[in-house]
Amino acid sequence: MQDIEEETNIDSLLKIASYHLSLGKNELALQAYRRAMKRAFADVMLVKNQLGEIKRQQAELVLAEQERKNADLSDYVESSELATSRKQEAEFELSLLQVASRVADIHNNMGVVHELNRSYKQAQTSYRDALDVYYNTCKRFKDSDDPDVDRTMSNVKRMKKACASEEPRTALHGKATSIAKQTRSSDPVSRNKALTAAVITLQQALKWETESLGSTHPVAANTLIQMGKYYYEMREYDEAVSVIRQAIRNLQNALGKNHPQVCKAILLLASIYERHGLNVSPEGVDKDEALLEIYVDALDPLKTSLGEVHPEVGLVYTKIGYLYGKKRDLGLSLLAYKAALKAYGEPTSTTLLGGMHPEVLSVGCVLQSTCIQ
Repeated sequence: MQDIEEETNIDSLLKIASYHLSLGKNELALQAYRRAMKRAFADVMLVKNQLGEIKRQQAELVLAEQERKNADLSDYVESSELATSRKQEAEFELSLLQVASRVADIHNNMGVVHELNRSYKQAQTSYRDALDVYYNTCKRFKDSDDPDVDRTMSNVKRMKKACASEEPRTALHGKATSIAKQTRSSDPVSRNKALTAAVITLQQALKWETESLGSTHPVAANTLIQMGKYYYEMREYDEAVSVIRQAIRNLQNALGKNHPQVCKAILLLASIYERHGLNVSPEGVDKDEALLEIYVDALDPLKTSLGEVHPEVGLVYTKIGYLYGKKRDLGLSLLAYKAALKAYGEPTSTTLLGGMHPEVLSVGCVLQSTCIQ
């Protein structure tokens, strides 16, 4: 990935920003968007100056043309030079609309990053800046069937609600955390009663988040995950799995399937199935089958976040290999264990610089046993 400050192509900068955003590296994404904005604004100023020069020249041509027209009304024909000038003016005006629309798009993208950072005032400012460009430069207005303008207008309104509701939402989350902390030394009945109160409090926060940010927003998804953790402590495993699965779907739709938050949520779900899969597996689905599906789903976001060679990636491959082994699918089990060795950085790997990972020997023994079978 090229250094952001060295890149000059706007399209490349936008791709860099999207890449960092998909990995949860929001500050790097913002840096790339700011760099793209600087380049796009320079393009706008260049086109404006060129358009201004064309209009100045055209004014002189019109004056000269008027004098020529007055001198010989019968034989007057507009000069080709003036016609060319008018054609150039139209081309530059179209170019200005295009480069200005790109500036508005970048303002919108920056608003999204600020929103993900929970900086709602900054997000609102970015969305408003985009609207200003749409209105004043692009001459694109609301109520004109323009989806970009309508979406930006909607985002401004959402951020206004988010700013207004931020204090009560934060207070509700703090209250839920405080209630949950008080349960650590309580008897089971009192603990469940307190955790139920914490869940109810988070449901109130979730209602605020749904009304202000939207039901599928990452903030709402994180609230669902916290509710799932409380349900787990209450041993209500079905409820825990249900809300965490809903959160995963929302995070995947909002952030992409390989975002770190998606990965963490999937691994949380896997940990519940590992411990209590018999209680939460869907009807007719074996616990191991459900767990295997979850671990396979976790692989891509995990590798995207951590890289191909990382102990956590190796651990997931090891668990996949174990589950395939239990199914007597030795071919896939073998492939998974081999992938685990590479992820841990086995001795043949070029990435291995600091010695063998402790798990490599263990996986190697399992792999040898699988081959013998």
